[in-house]
Amino acid sequence: MLAVAARKAATAIRRTSLPVVFVQAKAEELPFADATFDLVVCVTALEFTASPVQAVAEMVRVLAPGGRLVVGVLNRWSLWAWRYRRQTGTVYTQAHFFRPGELAELLAPYGPVRWRSRVFIPPWDSGRPRAAAILWERLGVALHSPFGAFLAAKVEKRK
Repeated sequence: MLAVAARKAATAIRRTSLPVVFVQAKAEELPFADATFDLVVCVTALEFTASPVQAVAEMVRVLAPGGRLVVGVLNRWSLWAWRYRRQTGTVYTQAHFFRPGELAELLAPYGPVRWRSRVFIPPWDSGRPRAAAILWERLGVALHSPFGAFLAAKVEKRK
């Protein structure tokens, strides 16, 4: 994944001249000083960590007071997670899919948690026209459904 990110960043850097540094580390042992970042984003990584509790604690440790932690995970209650669990020979067979409440509980010790569920299009309908996908999404959002494939949660570190 780092090699893919580096290739993509190389293209973006040529266009924007923004510096990008890649660091390989365990989520449970981040090699950064306390309160280093104003924003920490973790997307589809907690599912594969040995200790999500420790990983989140590390993310909060490197977060400055008042900073935000945004976590995105795959939803255990979604049809996509059901599909992924049935596949053999993929990284998803070892993944821990989170329930909405479970994700909120994981982040709650660090402040008030806001979460949303998105991607309501079912896995068997992914090849349909765009209009069908938009309909599925609007329906899921309107119903405030907890069954979207992707859960995103935010917590602000207490000052």
